[in-house]
Amino acid sequence: MKGETRKRIATLDNRINTTKLVKLYILHYLIYENNEEYGLEIVNYINKNFTKVSNGLVYPLLRDLEENLYLTAKWEDFDRKNKRLYKITDEGIEHYKKIKVDYFHAIEYNISIYNNVLNQIYKK
Repeated sequence: MKGETRKRIATLDNRINTTKLVKLYILHYLIYENNEEYGLEIVNYINKNFTKVSNGLVYPLLRDLEENLYLTAKWEDFDRKNKRLYKITDEGIEHYKKIKVDYFHAIEYNISIYNNVLNQIYKK
């Protein structure tokens, strides 16, 4: 039983989900595509390049990244509307580098699981 518990704990780090990947995409976009951006433009980028996401997923992640000092944000007047402009910080760049490596291993692990399911159950 102890061996099974250790094995189960070891695999917990290999769990990856859409929320984690959207966070990775946000940071990637702000580093490599556009240094400063409005939230809606970030949502549009993710929708175009990754998967369809809702504002209800992205905006809480932006707030969380800001609270953890990975992003800065400021309100700007834009066509008579206040919009929040996000910018990556040095801490955000370092965080991106770390999770990029961590997520890579988790993604590889999950791909192998999905391939096994496809090959064994769906015979593809």
